[in-house]
Amino acid sequence: MDAALTWFEPAVRARDGWPGLDDGWLDDGHTRWHDGGLVRASDDERCALSLGRAAVVLRGRWLQERGGRPLGLISRSLPSPGGSRTLAPAIVSLMLTLPGPPAARTLQRASAVIAGAGHATLRRLLKLPLGAPLLVLRQWRYADGGRPIETRTAFWRADAANVLMELRD
Repeated sequence: MDAALTWFEPAVRARDGWPGLDDGWLDDGHTRWHDGGLVRASDDERCALSLGRAAVVLRGRWLQERGGRPLGLISRSLPSPGGSRTLAPAIVSLMLTLPGPPAARTLQRASAVIAGAGHATLRRLLKLPLGAPLLVLRQWRYADGGRPIETRTAFWRADAANVLMELRD
């Protein structure tokens, strides 16, 4: 039996199984660029993308809003091309905003966390109190042969999220 994310509330329609990265997935919502660039890879990114200790990644973050209300923070990380430690800002922007290469395999995990003291920036951006619940969607994309090509993480306000999974035999 396999499962697919088929609907994500408040999503009206999802694109490529990952709601939130494309402007317009919410009829009255939008995605706002928060920050991004070529940065030192976090431990999670190094593990997900099979990178060495001193690796850098292209990382971009977007704030998803609807009706002026922040709903989620979405992060996308890509290995730096050729392991380069410097790239022109225009190249970084282009790589983070265009769709990546097609994935041969994609894994996604949904979990819940409590917005704690270590989530201060996230709580500020999503206007959440300490202890508020968050839905976390993590996605890993792989090329043919199993090479990791991208990782995405989205933190959604739990009071604005509802996930429906379709199970297939």
